[in-house]
Amino acid sequence: MRFTVIVPIYNASMYVRQCLDSIAAQTFGDFEVVMVDDGSTDGSVEICQEYCALDDRFHLYSHERNKGASAARNTGISQAKGEYLLFLDNDDWWDGSDALRALNDALIAWNNPDMLCYPLGEYHEGDISPIHETNHIASGIGSSSDYESVMGAIIQQGLYYSSASAKTVKCSVVRSAQLSFDEGLRHNEDSEWSRQLLLACNSSGWSETSFYVYRRNSAVSQSKQPDYLSVLGAMLLIIQRQVQVAEAKACDGVHLELAASFVSYIYVLSLSYIGLLGLNKGSYEFNLLKEYRWLLRYGKQNRVVCVRWCIRLVGYWATTRLLGLAMHREQKRITQLS
Repeated sequence: MRFTVIVPIYNASMYVRQCLDSIAAQTFGDFEVVMVDDGSTDGSVEICQEYCALDDRFHLYSHERNKGASAARNTGISQAKGEYLLFLDNDDWWDGSDALRALNDALIAWNNPDMLCYPLGEYHEGDISPIHETNHIASGIGSSSDYESVMGAIIQQGLYYSSASAKTVKCSVVRSAQLSFDEGLRHNEDSEWSRQLLLACNSSGWSETSFYVYRRNSAVSQSKQPDYLSVLGAMLLIIQRQVQVAEAKACDGVHLELAASFVSYIYVLSLSYIGLLGLNKGSYEFNLLKEYRWLLRYGKQNRVVCVRWCIRLVGYWATTRLLGLAMHREQKRITQLS
């Protein structure tokens, strides 16, 4: 079997039909759907059971109590039979019936890499249709290029998204490296998953086809009103884990540098949250980040490079305050669109 699509289900009865219909409509049929109900109480289970009765590629597993999306995804991984894993959130959907076919074509074109990344579309409630962007990685990067070149270009151009839904990965890689979603993290668990993948994979590719639609600020979104301090704590944990891997030299230089480049952007986001919170709430985190500022050297993304230069010009705290102001404006813009 080519694909296993893992769908965590939790109280999403108003969206889950659109989600599951978008999978069932695919013209490429070599897939299974592993739905994991995480203690829903709103009728989502009954909807999932309908799909199981109509299509034997749909399978439903249930948690007796709510454990969180990470636990649901881990259950899905344990039950997967496909060569490649895909993650689809229950309030999102795939745009177009040829999404899996295009994804399979891209995998073949890239010689079936350990991981294939692709862009995410967005949908704001009230919009007529989703917004998809076309993103091209650096010219000269192709299926014959090595892991460092391909992944480096994807990260540098800001196309290695934290979301688990923005990539498909070989199930054999996940199992041999014993990767799992951190069930103790309630924020940024996707970022930690993406960091682990960079350390575990040895080949990658990029698909320009944008088919995944991320529904922003949905009624069931777990990140609709985040606790900034908790989000910051989760990001700091991810940064510290990468520091530990680097200090222990647990991987070769290529894997360490790619993961550090990805984490350098999380570092910048952490500074942004401290800028929002202010030193009265984020002084401990601020001082801790200063110890790890060497991570910024690995960042090739434009924003990380700009932050590195800004620190040199105006100082560490002034840069942090500017980042906080920029994040405040961006959050206000997203709220106005929703």
